[in-house]
Amino acid sequence: MASIRLPEASIPLQHRDLRDQSYRPADEMPPEYAAGQYEFAPTTRKRQVTVLICSFLAVAMTIGPNFSYGVFQDYYVTSSDSILPPLDAKNRAAVALVGTLGAGLTWSGSIVINPLMSRVKGNANQKIATIGCCLMSASYALAGSSQRLWQLLLTQGLLYGMGSSMVYFPILSVAPEYFDRRRGAAMGFILSGASIGGLILSPLVRALLDIIGARWTLRAMALANLMITLPVAISAPPSRSMTRRPTLVNIRLAKKPAFILQSLAALLQASGNFVPMAFLPEFSTVIGYSMSFGATLLAVNNGVNAVSRVLMGVTADKLGRQNTLVIGVLGSAASGYRNLIWYDGALLFASSLCVLGVRGFDALEKREWAWRA
Repeated sequence: MASIRLPEASIPLQHRDLRDQSYRPADEMPPEYAAGQYEFAPTTRKRQVTVLICSFLAVAMTIGPNFSYGVFQDYYVTSSDSILPPLDAKNRAAVALVGTLGAGLTWSGSIVINPLMSRVKGNANQKIATIGCCLMSASYALAGSSQRLWQLLLTQGLLYGMGSSMVYFPILSVAPEYFDRRRGAAMGFILSGASIGGLILSPLVRALLDIIGARWTLRAMALANLMITLPVAISAPPSRSMTRRPTLVNIRLAKKPAFILQSLAALLQASGNFVPMAFLPEFSTVIGYSMSFGATLLAVNNGVNAVSRVLMGVTADKLGRQNTLVIGVLGSAASGYRNLIWYDGALLFASSLCVLGVRGFDALEKREWAWRA
């Protein structure tokens, strides 16, 4: 164990064996990972507040649009004013792929972004996030001029996913380093930005689509993204780590059953979390409700999910990460089972709140992955 003396208090830091991610006493660690090898630079309360705000906005502007893409999808396939020709609009699976591609690249981009952060000189987080911000705005602007589905796949899907990943990981991966006590609550607040973004964007996008159409809505989002995300990218916090971390893949770690099972759990969690978000507005339209009702339902789901993420983070600080994760998994499974039974009217509304709201536990899981990155 080592200590860093701050103006307020001494914060104990627990070293980790970065090669196998297991926790071991300092005397059992290899020499290159011995005590004092991985230390954090001191920080201040003001810096912590800055990290909270920047990280929250970064998550809101990258994951929030993924959580509200279902509104665009419903408009593309059902509206007479859709920017897609009728033949493309009928291909619902391909239209859904636009949002799936963007969301998938947002998270899978870590395979490239995390090693890149260790190789770029200077404040790599700031440089990468700034480029990502420009790519995101370009994706919206170009999507606003799209005429065919394949163009949406390249812009609102591929280009957006690349840009959002370049904003998301440089900022979020270092955020846990700035918090020791109440780290769960801090990360819960940061990750609630995803749901807050969806809560705001779902009804806002629905209103803009009705008023100015899809093309100008996408262009407005390009401008809004540049105005909000660019200052966040410029203020991206650097890593507190005073040493360079290894970036090569550890084969021994990748073969461990615990790592394989955790990777599989993360895959299943992300899949189950995004699919209802993408299809909920369209599903509500299919069973007879208006498009506005679908957007409202999606917004309320995001609001409940935002509160759940914060509560799960606070609970993790009290009960422990694994105990809280078990509670979240059981609650999500129970609410998903109810969703299979209740499929109409108020019961659909209530069960949808549960199935997406309880999934705030994924904030806990992502917090751990971000800390280990």
